[in-house]
Amino acid sequence: TVYVREIPAGASEADVHDHFYTCGAVRECRVSADPHPPSKTDAGAGPDTNKKTRVAFVAFETENAVREALTMDGSLLLGEPIQVMPSRTEVMPVNPGLLPRTEEERERCARTVYVSNVDPDVRSNELRSALEAIADGKIAALHL
Repeated sequence: TVYVREIPAGASEADVHDHFYTCGAVRECRVSADPHPPSKTDAGAGPDTNKKTRVAFVAFETENAVREALTMDGSLLLGEPIQVMPSRTEVMPVNPGLLPRTEEERERCARTVYVSNVDPDVRSNELRSALEAIADGKIAALHL
């Protein structure tokens, strides 16, 4: 498994998978927010240190694939350089029963947003209006 930092905001798990596929068979790929974003005191920290950063864990079938992936440190993903290093943890496998099985399910998952820490006093219509303003469109379903 390799740990990848500085994943561009527009990159999907499929983009990351495709970027590393030439190294060898990718067993698992996960993208998430960086739990330890660079601080203002980090070397080379510039004005963008307050932006949210993303990371990925890419697990391969073989050690050779991992070694090949490590050579991609500094490569460009969607036009931006990424950092690739050995992972200190393994990627937990996804329960296949929870994954979307049809194209319709995949498309619906791509349009689903989960919002947490909503004040219990917020009314459904208020939340809907706020989300529609952000999403620039209609909300298909809202469950509080």
